[in-house]
Amino acid sequence: ADCGNQRGRVGGKPSSLDRKPDHPPFACSMAVANAPPERWRTFAAGAVSGTVTGALLQPLDVIRTHAQGAVFRSQRPQGIMATARAIMAEDGVAGLYKGIGPTVARVCLGAGLYFTILTELSSMARAAGLAKHPQPLPAPVPAAGTAGVGAGPAQAEHQPDGQARAALPLAPLPASMNFAIGASARCIAAALLNPLALVKTRMEWSRRGGSPYKGAFSAVVSIARTEGVRGMLSGLGPTIMRDAPFSGIYLTTFRLARRALRVDGEAAAVGGPGPDIVDMLPLPLRTFTAALIGGAVATVIVHPADTIRTRLQLRSAPFLQQQPQTADAPLVRAGIAKELKLVWQEGGLASLFAGAGARVAKRTMSTAITWTLFEEGLRRSSRR
Repeated sequence: ADCGNQRGRVGGKPSSLDRKPDHPPFACSMAVANAPPERWRTFAAGAVSGTVTGALLQPLDVIRTHAQGAVFRSQRPQGIMATARAIMAEDGVAGLYKGIGPTVARVCLGAGLYFTILTELSSMARAAGLAKHPQPLPAPVPAAGTAGVGAGPAQAEHQPDGQARAALPLAPLPASMNFAIGASARCIAAALLNPLALVKTRMEWSRRGGSPYKGAFSAVVSIARTEGVRGMLSGLGPTIMRDAPFSGIYLTTFRLARRALRVDGEAAAVGGPGPDIVDMLPLPLRTFTAALIGGAVATVIVHPADTIRTRLQLRSAPFLQQQPQTADAPLVRAGIAKELKLVWQEGGLASLFAGAGARVAKRTMSTAITWTLFEEGLRRSSRR
């Protein structure tokens, strides 16, 4: 039932308000969108999509960690295939899945939190009148000649491309606002889950570094006991320096790509050209392509910050402190500025972009798969 019908029902029976809701559709839609069940549905969709992606692409994360930390073995970073062969030669195929426990926990909670916070911040911006088009989302945007903005999923199925529109729960905001909301959502999620990210990085490295960690829980307890709060927050600075601009750049680029691919039907809504080859493409494929573009652009730009984060989290690990110190890899604690200087002295841009191939491949596919699964999950669950 539509929003008006929901408000007009008394005791489960239709009332005279069924056809004339006493609240504007936008206000009513906002109330429904902000209800606790909707938040849980958003969190669940994000958590499931993030978990599937994290487990599927874990090998690329392990390869990236080993490439970025090569200096601690007094080696030069290698390419994706060479690093993968070295890991498997020592640990077998299982070595490519080191740290999958904390990875799944982090991406499950992280993606759920990120999408929930993103949706809430977008709703707040829309309520404040900052949206370009103050219409309720994720209600489908109909093509020319169809029903109005309030059209339901059943009506959306009869659009020219024969599909329901995307279920992106974000208002069409200006680029600067998209950047700010994306960066804020990622910062909050990253700060809350930094301990899991730290455990994940060290466990990915563990076998070759001689780690005493037996599992994710053992690692958390060990780090908390031996390194304290400072240890648990290791790498948080460069993590925020990486994730804030990444999410801001990604969301901005993603929205532009969505518009170009008419994922949300903006072109049809403003009287643009009729159906063409873009409209004939399946909706999930258009979402996937837009996310792929956004992920690739953002990952390349912020990769140096990821290199600094990985090295800081490995450098402070006790199992590395026990190794012989070399001129190329002094194992003293370093801040962001000092670590950046050390990386630059080792090899300039090449060192800053160590593991870039694996990270770009992993992060690009990760964002594309996660967003596609997230939107499809929301779109399908909204029909129930």
